Amino acid sequence: MVQIKIKAVKGSYHVFAVYDDADLFFDELAQRLKQCCIRTARFEAFFHIENLTQKDLVRLFKLCEQINLKILGFDEMPQPSIGIHEGNLRYAREYEFTEPLILFGNIEKSVSVCAKANLYVLGHVQGVLDFLYADCVLYASSLCANVRIHDTSFQNLTIFSPCKVYYEKRELKIEMVKGEKSWEKQLQLPLVKAALEKAVSH
Repeated sequence: MVQIKIKAVKGSYHVFAVYDDADLFFDELAQRLKQCCIRTARFEAFFHIENLTQKDLVRLFKLCEQINLKILGFDEMPQPSIGIHEGNLRYAREYEFTEPLILFGNIEKSVSVCAKANLYVLGHVQGVLDFLYADCVLYASSLCANVRIHDTSFQNLTIFSPCKVYYEKRELKIEMVKGEKSWEKQLQLPLVKAALEKAVSH
């Protein structure tokens, strides 16, 4: 998964990025930055990159040197707060979530969900789920639901094992998750633990 947004701000660029495949990320970033270079004589950028490793930072410096891009600075993209809900979503209700949510329970068939962020469901997912943005991801223990992400059409998905549903090239993609350790990794267990610790402390 690679997400890159480049915004022009007061004569320079701000590059926002999230990725889990370094090679794909740098290939796409090089293409996008070269396009920006063609459009402007003053070429400089500030980078907001999530979980940038030291190795990838060196690689980024080399890329910027190759295309004559002046680096204005770096910071990490802020992690969004994450909510926790225990219990099933039920009773033919419509739910709207604006932040990432961990759900310890099921989403029942009569439920409609509109989400603006990732949804992590440790339970069975049914109903209708509409994710508004391209970077939204659905993680579920299993599902038999009608799902849409961004500008795709709704699709009936039936999967009886842990899975990840995401958006790529204007299509829904499904990645099966095998094994308990892999499932925990896909659910970003450190993030889950942090959210749980925060909830307990309050």
